[in-house]
Amino acid sequence: MVYYAFLKWQTSEPNDRYLLTAPDAETIDECGAQAWDLAPSFLNKIIYTLLNDRDGRTISNFAQPPRVSVFSCDSYYIRSKSSPELYWLEKGGLIYATKQGRTPFTFRLGGERDSDRNRTVIIGKDYISVSAVGGSTQKYVSVNDNGEVVLSGHSCRMYYNDLKNMYLAQGEIDNLGNASLMKADGFGEEWELVR
Repeated sequence: MVYYAFLKWQTSEPNDRYLLTAPDAETIDECGAQAWDLAPSFLNKIIYTLLNDRDGRTISNFAQPPRVSVFSCDSYYIRSKSSPELYWLEKGGLIYATKQGRTPFTFRLGGERDSDRNRTVIIGKDYISVSAVGGSTQKYVSVNDNGEVVLSGHSCRMYYNDLKNMYLAQGEIDNLGNASLMKADGFGEEWELVR
């Protein structure tokens, strides 16, 4: 999959624009977050193409797949990318993958609560905490000693990229169609955030 984004070089209208091309939208977000410090490290990941933006303005738009930009302190549902009908559901302190319901989760940059980094775009290497929305006390997504994904009073060390391959719906499916969510270091399925 290829993802495109326009980069305006100057704020005045008659100037040129650049077209960024990347393998996915997360790479574009990562590039934007670190553009000034790490631009050389993106030389082999992102292609910058100068587009003439004068006179005829014949630049066509690109059809992009729908995606959600993930901001710190916003809430999202977590669903399987390979089976979009499966969502994370909190029930009794455990997190399940199920078709029967879903729980919204709030994503925060690690260690940031009520700070100036609220509403910052979250990228793959960011350390985050994830909490279930609702309930009388703040509970965080964590992993118990059996490897089950649970809610607890303490957040486990988690990176946003962990949603790519760290968690797996496995085990016996109960009579409601719920499967336990387990930590599977590097062997999990890919999860995505939706509104």
